[in-house]
Amino acid sequence: MQDAYVLAATRTAVGKAPRGAYRTTRPDTLLAHVLQRVLACVPQVEPAGVDDVIVGCAMPEYEQGMNVARIGVLLAGLPASVPGMTVNRFCSSGLNAVSIAADRIRTGEADIVIAAGTESMSMIPMLGRLAMNADVFDGDENPYLTDFAIAQNSEMVVGTPAYMAPEQWEGTASTPAVDQFALAAVAYYVITGSRAFEGQDHPEIRRRNFATGPLPAHTEAERNGRTGVLRSVSYVFARALATRPDDRYPSIDQFASALTAALVRPARRADAAKLFFSYQRENMAGWVNYFADRIRANGLSVFVDTHNIDSTGVVSEQVSQAIEDAMVFVCFVGERTLESRWVRDEITLAYQFGKPMIPVFQEGYVRPAEEALSPPIRKLLMSQGVHLHDRRNLNPEGSVADLVTLLRSLESQGGLAAT
Repeated sequence: MQDAYVLAATRTAVGKAPRGAYRTTRPDTLLAHVLQRVLACVPQVEPAGVDDVIVGCAMPEYEQGMNVARIGVLLAGLPASVPGMTVNRFCSSGLNAVSIAADRIRTGEADIVIAAGTESMSMIPMLGRLAMNADVFDGDENPYLTDFAIAQNSEMVVGTPAYMAPEQWEGTASTPAVDQFALAAVAYYVITGSRAFEGQDHPEIRRRNFATGPLPAHTEAERNGRTGVLRSVSYVFARALATRPDDRYPSIDQFASALTAALVRPARRADAAKLFFSYQRENMAGWVNYFADRIRANGLSVFVDTHNIDSTGVVSEQVSQAIEDAMVFVCFVGERTLESRWVRDEITLAYQFGKPMIPVFQEGYVRPAEEALSPPIRKLLMSQGVHLHDRRNLNPEGSVADLVTLLRSLESQGGLAAT
């Protein structure tokens, strides 16, 4: 077996996708220039004496498709007798091209081979423009996600536009929250059959996408003929794909756990209440019991914790289980309600479980400053609610009727359907 030697090596300059100097230069054109230059470095080699040109390309489609190696050979002006072969092994495509070229020389199949790689991430982003097949599963029906990554160094972050977090577009350093966003975007695609965000290459479309958030996963999945995706899955994705990093899950593990739980249709206890009432035990017990009695008269079950335990340190297992079992989380929000650690913990649990929230605003309530709101409390306060004139005792039956109307609306949308 003979030895293989490197006679010359060259490359183009590196541009910054998607705004570098070469962003509009086709990858096959870049390849042609490199082929011409490397031959110029070794004038002893006649172009017609090249036995093969092997080119690695991670995403061989569109401008870098159609056997880009052969196209590069022709664009470089090499004789038509010189063949070209494109190698695809994603991130190791160029390395494999070199390996194959060396092996062909060492085994005596060829004397002179050019090994190269070409890629334009400005034109063809990572994972490409073509939609990957979401119906790729192993024997246990687990989806394969392969070669999905973000490359980062001190100067540049590279990613696929459809899966890049808002802060990535602003050039900030990659963080676990960025990885969570990317993983959630891929998982959304696998589960629903649609990307969470389309047209991310265009700044204005991207701005609108991030402002409105993804379409509910359960409705998008149904539109694509994938039935059985629960509403709770949509709540998980809405949080993991939040524009603000602080509004996402604290960790990828927590996102994965929440998504796993949401995908599994739970066996709901027959005696589980459909509604959970959260309130400040100190001064709202009377009104809460009033609402609970009338809600039950409308045929809906309610869980009300009647223990005066606002000051205890940890939410009990019974209360936590009741929130998880409930279909809707209702919180009575008064002047000092959000000062109660107990109530804040209940709101956080409802948020983590992906429960629809309904606030009942009392007369003394004043909305806190936006920067003081945690993501769970922000979601509660931004949800459609009802008003209770508790201090003046004005038309409480009307407030109950408004709450029942909201609940019936959720029921008609499947939000109160037993799972």
